[in-house]
Amino acid sequence: MDARNRPGGGTTGGSNGHAFISDPTAMTAMRNTAELKSIVLRSERKVSYPERWLTVIERTYCACDDIKKQVARRHYRGEYYGRTCRELAITQSTYSYLLNDVRYFAVMCAIQMGLIRVM
Repeated sequence: MDARNRPGGGTTGGSNGHAFISDPTAMTAMRNTAELKSIVLRSERKVSYPERWLTVIERTYCACDDIKKQVARRHYRGEYYGRTCRELAITQSTYSYLLNDVRYFAVMCAIQMGLIRVM
């Protein structure tokens, strides 16, 4: 929503055609329902189809059991793997296996949604 409300923050890819809509409610509805084609993060990185990526993340977490969710969340929040292994009582190889399993599922989901091309 922040990208939608920021001028130039998100690109919907819509045309700049000749149609003129004077209804501000309709304009807001159209802006809020159009898919964002890209956004620029604070780190100046451009992310194409950010809402699709959010769907990939959501589906990945929904498909994971509790231990995989905890490992992935802790990893992507920047927690040191040693602390995660200690607190979850798992080995480093189990940590790596679980994280790779989460990543593999996310990649497969992204391929299915057309975010990553295989060939």
